Amino acid sequence: MECRLTHHQTIENDAGETTQHVFIARVLKFHIKEHVIDPDDPDIKILPEKFKVVARLGGWSYGRVTR
Repeated sequence: MECRLTHHQTIENDAGETTQHVFIARVLKFHIKEHVIDPDDPDIKILPEKFKVVARLGGWSYGRVTR
């Protein structure tokens, strides 16, 4: 996704230390490889079985989505 940042908010703990950031952005454009689009669908349907999806598990951990 190509986005434009519209808002950035820092979140602090009770000691006043920044612990998190929240970003709000407007999506300007999706960049999609042609092989994941259903050529028979005029509404540009995405074929999820063509993706090699990665999931965010928390912290720095990622995993593969196989189902």
